[in-house]
Amino acid sequence: AKVGVVVGGGHGAGNRTDQLSFPEAFFLDRRTNTIYVADKNNNRVMRISADAPNAGFVIAGNNGKGNAAHQLSSPHGIALDSKGNLYVSDNENDRIQMFMCSSSAKFIGSLYFITLTIIFIQ
Repeated sequence: AKVGVVVGGGHGAGNRTDQLSFPEAFFLDRRTNTIYVADKNNNRVMRISADAPNAGFVIAGNNGKGNAAHQLSSPHGIALDSKGNLYVSDNENDRIQMFMCSSSAKFIGSLYFITLTIIFIQ
């Protein structure tokens, strides 16, 4: 395919749920067609339906940049375990945070860790 389709963000850099700011890593749950994004500059992790990219919501962080248990500082990578727990590489805090799944955020699958690399071809 030579034409891309926006499946998350795409409305300029910002912190609304339809915006991202430096999406550093992502995970695609093929079963639910859901994308999980480490939104680095917004210090949060977003859950976005690939079928409805404007309907994303925050599942971790988004409480300002910081080092408290409910905060992130430049999340770099994400992973999910078989129980649905989310692991976040909290880059500027030099730690890995675990967020337990809840009824509003279910994760199913094996352990994954993905770092996004973009290659531009001209």
